[in-house]
Amino acid sequence: MVLKIRSVHPQVTGNVYAKDYASPTPDYIASTSNDMLAAYSDAAGRPNPTVFASSNLDGLTLAPGLYSSLADLNLSANSTLTLNGGPNDVWIIQVAGGLTTGATSNISLTGGALPQNVFWQIKTALTVGATSTFNGVVLTGTAVTIGVSSIIHGRLLAQSAITMHSNAITKPAP
Repeated sequence: MVLKIRSVHPQVTGNVYAKDYASPTPDYIASTSNDMLAAYSDAAGRPNPTVFASSNLDGLTLAPGLYSSLADLNLSANSTLTLNGGPNDVWIIQVAGGLTTGATSNISLTGGALPQNVFWQIKTALTVGATSTFNGVVLTGTAVTIGVSSIIHGRLLAQSAITMHSNAITKPAP
């Protein structure tokens, strides 16, 4: 019997890990999970956000800052949410429910904004529609589902499951 510490897969650039692999993999997974929960709690606990007036993000342009919703957020099919700022600017978006983006939607970064500086703290789940582009680091309380042929620039961290279908995910710089 061969004990695995990590695996490779033709659809993954990098490594794949599972909790039933040989030591030290389970310890790494536990540590990573604790780090994710700490980041989720930090983002959720930030005070005095700008509260979205609507659950619809279509056509909005957001300057760097802390934003919050009182319920689910939605970006309609064929719509764009623009985050405009420089390479050192930070966005934290607290979502009290879930975030759903429609097919061919786009979360666009302009002005030099970087995906590693965009944090989506989502209480429940993220669902990204097919052939969409999504930017940022996702911290969800439950799951992430990415539609067919969508492109992610960032990281996906979920407390239960991540489901993908023929997607491209580009990990940003640390």
